[in-house]
Amino acid sequence: MTRLDRLILSELIAPFLGAALLFTGLFFAGGELVRFAEFLQKGESVRVVLQLFLLSVPGVMAYTFPMAMLLATLLGFGRLSSDSEVVAFTAAGCSFERAIVPVAVMGFIVSLIGVWFNNSIVPSASRGRNVIIDNYKAKGGNVTGARITVPLRDKQGNLTTLIHVEGNADLGSGELTNVSITQWEKGRQVAVFFAPRAVWETGTKNWKLYDFDVANWYKSGASIAHATTGETREVVLDTPDQLKAYSSGRPEDKDTGELREASKVLRKGENIDRAREFEVEVARRTSLPFAAFTFGLVGAALGVRPPREGKGIGFGLSVIVTFLYYVCLNVVSIIARNGGLNADLALMLPNLIGLVIAIFLIRRVMR
Repeated sequence: MTRLDRLILSELIAPFLGAALLFTGLFFAGGELVRFAEFLQKGESVRVVLQLFLLSVPGVMAYTFPMAMLLATLLGFGRLSSDSEVVAFTAAGCSFERAIVPVAVMGFIVSLIGVWFNNSIVPSASRGRNVIIDNYKAKGGNVTGARITVPLRDKQGNLTTLIHVEGNADLGSGELTNVSITQWEKGRQVAVFFAPRAVWETGTKNWKLYDFDVANWYKSGASIAHATTGETREVVLDTPDQLKAYSSGRPEDKDTGELREASKVLRKGENIDRAREFEVEVARRTSLPFAAFTFGLVGAALGVRPPREGKGIGFGLSVIVTFLYYVCLNVVSIIARNGGLNADLALMLPNLIGLVIAIFLIRRVMR
């Protein structure tokens, strides 16, 4: 590490940490603080609110790392530029390209940390956070939904069956308790089954309902039947692995391995829309952290400005660049969910576009 590397890194590390705290605080001020105040107002303990806060931090920081890298390079190179230090080291024979090397290394390290953070810390923190929120809603008498909700659709995407499990959903052994199954035909509800217990018949898509109740709707009327004790009835649903993949659990709560496995199962079962949703989430966990690398290069080039420009312009530029990046990220996410592009390629497009812009800006500075 040369003296120039140490100089540039010293200009970046402190602003990066400060910007990460700043943007994290802004994210919380934008909505989470209102939730915390509501919890305290409704009688939740300080310990629960503190747990909610700590579990919310990782998800927010996943977004703030790239923004912090951008602002750090804008401020760092803005300071070097305003004090003519960029002119000094270029006059001494060090090219601006060489000065970018420590920025690229730091951005790459921050990106790798972000990828690990997104895949290891954020999902478990998100699960814990949502458990607290669901428990709070349950205390308030709000319906938080079934333990799992599984929609089954035909090849045209029409809903055919909706499964609600209010009790235990042991999809590993293939047993559900307190389950309701609603069936549709051509958009019309035709039957609802209620059963305290449903057991999967190994190797099939059939589930055996014990002591069930069933309500049927016909064009001519409706009927309700109660099973006698011990009576069973088979319904065709899907295998436990497929039901687990179809369940309406939040993608952000699932580990990356679970998302990939669920995507494979969903594609095998021709539930393509849900599979794409999981694939986009997996791709986002890699593409978003690598924005730190792209933002670092863009910020270094934009940071070299005339000395008379105010220091506040760095913060303004960081907001504009970040806004444009997230707009682009949301657009390509929608395209990927609709099947227009492969998820990995689509979610990396904003970074690739940013790298092209960074190269152009760096070459402009060199001229």
